[in-house]
Amino acid sequence: MAPSAEVAVVPPAGLNGQNGGNGYYTCSDMTWGSACARLGYSFPSATVQAPGNGGAAPSSGTVTLLESSDTGVAQIADYDASSSAYSFLSSASTVVVTQEGYNSETSVLATVNTGVSATDWVNGGAAFELSGEIDNGSDPATVFSVSFVETVDGLNQPTDGWTLAEVAAEFNAQSTTNSWGLTASVFDDGTDFYLKIIASTEGDDREVTVSVTGSATATAVGVGSGNPVTDLDFGGTLATGYVATSGTQIQSYPWLYTVDGGAPQSSESPYIVIDGVSMKLVGAGSTDIGGTVENGTVPGGTAGNAGLTGTDITIADAWASVTLGGTAYTLTTTGGAAGQAGIGGTGGRGGAGGEGYTDTAPVIMFMPFPPLTIPNTQLLSAQAGIGGTGAIGGVGGTGAAGGTGGAIGFTLATPLLNAGQIVDATSIGGLGGQGGRGAAADRAATAATAWRPWSRAACFRRSRSPRAISAASAAWAERAASAAQAVRAARST
Repeated sequence: MAPSAEVAVVPPAGLNGQNGGNGYYTCSDMTWGSACARLGYSFPSATVQAPGNGGAAPSSGTVTLLESSDTGVAQIADYDASSSAYSFLSSASTVVVTQEGYNSETSVLATVNTGVSATDWVNGGAAFELSGEIDNGSDPATVFSVSFVETVDGLNQPTDGWTLAEVAAEFNAQSTTNSWGLTASVFDDGTDFYLKIIASTEGDDREVTVSVTGSATATAVGVGSGNPVTDLDFGGTLATGYVATSGTQIQSYPWLYTVDGGAPQSSESPYIVIDGVSMKLVGAGSTDIGGTVENGTVPGGTAGNAGLTGTDITIADAWASVTLGGTAYTLTTTGGAAGQAGIGGTGGRGGAGGEGYTDTAPVIMFMPFPPLTIPNTQLLSAQAGIGGTGAIGGVGGTGAAGGTGGAIGFTLATPLLNAGQIVDATSIGGLGGQGGRGAAADRAATAATAWRPWSRAACFRRSRSPRAISAASAAWAERAASAAQAVRAARST
């Protein structure tokens, strides 16, 4: 009997382990591009967030797979793949990034004199001018000037004047009309009031100069004739002709985002955590965070094909006489060999550990006064994460039983029998199939044991009675059938 076909199907490999997240650093105060920055008189610090270890490839159980529909908006950074408790699995969440985190370096001028209240008239109510220029380093400087006239009585005494709030309002109106891109505002320190002028364009790197002088028409109660107004002093000196030059105002703007249309949230760092999942914000836009739970069991091999049953043999003869020196009949039937079982699935690869690094983080100190930017560096290092272990490959398929030998039936009717042996009958079971090979780390699954079931019929010697021969062959047939049934029940593993 021909052998059964071998199993050629190779099952899919198991799932890979989760990769560990890469390391990064965060800043104690604010970021400035890739640098850490601080407004004050000391340097900020950078803190290393260590790379994550790779996850072990699963051999069984379930594995959670999360993904972002738009990695240009937000990326999945790290999560526990063995957990299936994330809300994203039942319903995807929509993350909308409305503002990317950034920093602004803006030109700013502020008065430095003290003792000015909210109701004081600048220059005692006498006329004055606030003028200056805007220099962006390439185009011709833009000159600006605002005149503040006086209101006097018949004795040339001021009856009205300009408070700081009124100066700011008039200046802003002129700036809007002339597109200077400057904004004035009033602030107080709890005791005194000050006027501040800033470049209103985001990230503006223009240099602004300003001076405040009394008008030639100013009354005697105030400063006139182009002299500096002392109660609106921006810090100019005699050497500069009382012209003040802008300093730098540093402003950090956080990442702004919403989750499922909820309240706006902010983060100084692009790394955020939602429902236990660490994510990295990348850019403005919308993305859906969802996932599935997958079966982590490594597939096993397919069981082998059983062997075919041997061909049955039936002999029914009648002779006037039989005379032989040897065996009258030799009968043999063999079952088919079982096919080779299938190979087990390859175990998944362990997740890669997060990349380690040695880096130098730039740190910047922005001194507010005198305006000064001082750069420095901080050496950072982080050991790479440990890679996850690979999964054990799937168990090879079970080898099937070989085919049973065929049944043998024999009858002989003769009045005269003279032979060394009447019949030699053999029914042999087929070879059991070999178990499939396991597929991990060169560890093969234990092969199934090949087993050869067989039975040999009784041998009938000399008998002269046809009735005795027929009875003997019937008894043999009964024993052969019992042996065949025992063969069919046998299995190899």
